[in-house]
Amino acid sequence: ELVGMAFIFYSVPDEVFPDLADRLFFAAFHSVSAFNNAGFSNQSLGLYEPAFRFNYPLMWIVSLLFIFGGLGFGIIFNFSQYVRKWVGERVRRLLTGKPCQRHPRLVNLSTRLVLITTGWLIMVGTMAILVFEWNGVLAQHTTWWGRFTTAFFTGVTPRTAGFSVIDTGALGVPALMVVLLLMYIGASPGSTGGGIKTTTFSIAALNVFSTARSKRRIEFFGREISHLSVRRAFATIVLSLVFLGLAISIVASLESDISLLHVAFECFSAFSTVGLSTGITAQLGDPARMALVAVMFIGRVSALTLLVSFLRQVQNSNYRYPKEDILIN
Repeated sequence: ELVGMAFIFYSVPDEVFPDLADRLFFAAFHSVSAFNNAGFSNQSLGLYEPAFRFNYPLMWIVSLLFIFGGLGFGIIFNFSQYVRKWVGERVRRLLTGKPCQRHPRLVNLSTRLVLITTGWLIMVGTMAILVFEWNGVLAQHTTWWGRFTTAFFTGVTPRTAGFSVIDTGALGVPALMVVLLLMYIGASPGSTGGGIKTTTFSIAALNVFSTARSKRRIEFFGREISHLSVRRAFATIVLSLVFLGLAISIVASLESDISLLHVAFECFSAFSTVGLSTGITAQLGDPARMALVAVMFIGRVSALTLLVSFLRQVQNSNYRYPKEDILIN
């Protein structure tokens, strides 16, 4: 956050904040807000202010902050161990001439899964915004670099960051659907973000491909994913979709004059604690706002966690019933 604060401070032109104290506060506030995926800004329009919406270095700095914050502290620590060991071995070989030593596997399966999934989601989100909004919200950016930077920022921020450098309400339906999916997936476990988490989504995707190939196990990078992880991922997805469907139905019934897509966007954003909106939040009545408050709370705590807290836990089971296959599809 301190490093991000320094970069933000120097990326903002002097004329935007003539007062040094205001400039320092802006840098500190947005660095903390970005790394913690809060999405809050002390500007009335956030980063969509005319002074910032074309500031491409600022966009990259803020993007990297909430990407690192969304990876999770365990992932960052585990990967930093690997990098430190890798660099240390190369330096030792350079100084002594001895070959690098082999060490046990430092980067665990969760780290690999999170990094690969995050990379794919960043790429898909960026390309989708570029394709669907090249002549839409990106048209005000006259250079290809400006459009790419804005598309990158817009494709990354739905994963619970909440900042916006475009008019989200002006996005077309295809782009809105992509943003909905990115908001639903969210960040990674143990991070500052929300959503069902990247590992849940990736385990579900791996399960689909394993089932399609008639494999009895889910394997990834020479490791088998446990059945407990698969069951938890399945339960998380089912409960979240059921809860989101219920939330959308309640808010839509309370606000019948607002389109269903915008209501769904608001509920998905609340569930994943993203903070993005198509501009309807101010139009909602108090009952609908209270419903969104409940959606935000349950989305952050997790519907599965709440269900576990209410159900009596089975300590042990000394029996097993005969197995029987159920017809699917």
